[in-house]
Amino acid sequence: MLLTLIYSVTSLSTICATESDLSSSCTMKDPEVQFVNDLGFQLLNKMTKSVGNVFISPLGAAFALGMSYSGAASRTAQELEEIWKDSDGKFATEKVYERLGKFFTGLDDNEKQFTLWNGFLLQNGYEVKEDFVNKLKNIYFVEPKIINFINASVADEINEFFTKETNGMFEEIIAENETVSHISKILLLNAAALNETWKVQFPPERTKRDYFYSGRRETTEVRMMSMEAESFKFYEDLEMKYKFLEIPYKDDKMNMVLALPTQYDQPANIQMDSKLFCEIKNKMSHTKLDMIAFPKYRFETQTSLKDAFMDLGIQDAFNPLQANFSNIQDDSDLYVSDIIQKAVVEVNEKGNEESVITKLKIMPVAFRGVKEFIANHPFIFYVEDTNSGVILFSGRVDEPSESIP
Repeated sequence: MLLTLIYSVTSLSTICATESDLSSSCTMKDPEVQFVNDLGFQLLNKMTKSVGNVFISPLGAAFALGMSYSGAASRTAQELEEIWKDSDGKFATEKVYERLGKFFTGLDDNEKQFTLWNGFLLQNGYEVKEDFVNKLKNIYFVEPKIINFINASVADEINEFFTKETNGMFEEIIAENETVSHISKILLLNAAALNETWKVQFPPERTKRDYFYSGRRETTEVRMMSMEAESFKFYEDLEMKYKFLEIPYKDDKMNMVLALPTQYDQPANIQMDSKLFCEIKNKMSHTKLDMIAFPKYRFETQTSLKDAFMDLGIQDAFNPLQANFSNIQDDSDLYVSDIIQKAVVEVNEKGNEESVITKLKIMPVAFRGVKEFIANHPFIFYVEDTNSGVILFSGRVDEPSESIP
């Protein structure tokens, strides 16, 4: 029995800068972009049905599936195709992944705001088909790395390789308390990172301590960022009972869309898809808001996507008796044991050292009659590439103070 592990590692770090934003209206995107977005929406929809912080990279998950698909055959491949079925019933092929791979190399600009990296580790002496290796090189820009999984220090070796390949952006993918099975033969790695600044700054002097009402009906103290009398794209849907806010990053290349329930006790688990997201974006308009406030937050997550993918119909790939990865090796008993995303998420204002302990005073809306976006209870966020419309990262903030002193 051979063990295949797929790790997807993501990191999001946001600090604030200056000014305001204009962005184009939403239209239905190219098929490959819509595939990625719908995959991310489906995963997030399932994962937000329970409480807790959630963070995923739809693009990272797509490439992990794509690398698996390159080696899959028979019904295993069919299930991986079907998850990408479009509205006309057509299945995705490697051409979709190829276009994505070539397109997203353009996102990695001189400032390294967004970085996408893939890795393929192969057991020393373990032969795989040349066609599979060529697909990894041509579609995912991956050069196979030969490694010996039997070595006791294999975790250190993988971490060292991973750190070097990502230019120090990630220090480890295998934690101290984790082990790598000595029977592993293939390890597929995927990493995406965003380090971007807001276009409109949250004044550091306005960051105050206040309360956040978590999805577990608990109250925790957080550092709440805020600004007043700024214009952002905003929309409130009275039927869905959600407020939506779009905050641009500098240079208008990316933006963060936040979805906030209007009621404190309303779960932040909106069931989103590409069509609904586009409709919401088109209903948003530049609105001068009297108050915008949401917490600084930093949390680390390690999320298994296996159950979510199985719920979406990918069954054989995870079944050691049914999986067929014969396009990697003939008569192979390879299977996918899990797809894991590790995430480090941080959103704050520039200059996060502050010692103010007074609380941010927020009056009930009924007494003020103003337009505001006060995220002092769980909310969902989507980080979108403005040009393509692809969702790079998405998640839910349920406990923002996990790692904030």
